[in-house]
Amino acid sequence: MASVQAQQTLRFGPLLFDSDFDSGNMGRVTNLGVLSRTAAGNVKEQAFSIKVAPDCAGTAAENGNRSWFHFAISFLPHGKDPEDGGSKSRPSTSEEAPAAASTAIAAGPAAA
Repeated sequence: MASVQAQQTLRFGPLLFDSDFDSGNMGRVTNLGVLSRTAAGNVKEQAFSIKVAPDCAGTAAENGNRSWFHFAISFLPHGKDPEDGGSKSRPSTSEEAPAAASTAIAAGPAAA
């Protein structure tokens, strides 16, 4: 079984999903799309699915358990880069919806 990368930084428009720190375990982030828009057509709410990596991902002790979740989500205003200058961030994907002033995040349990 291929190991999931637990420590990573991903950017979707103005949102920065980060688990690149000790015990971070964000395995995968999927943009589920826009839930609603404002009258002007801007994104009002957007949903994401976040799957956590297995315990001890990438080590000999990796197993199918998911005992904790530890990741961060930050809002970066348009044109701003993460503190590291964006060196770890991947460019936005084709799944990205237009940037919005506020974004709602729906995260729930994901199947293993």
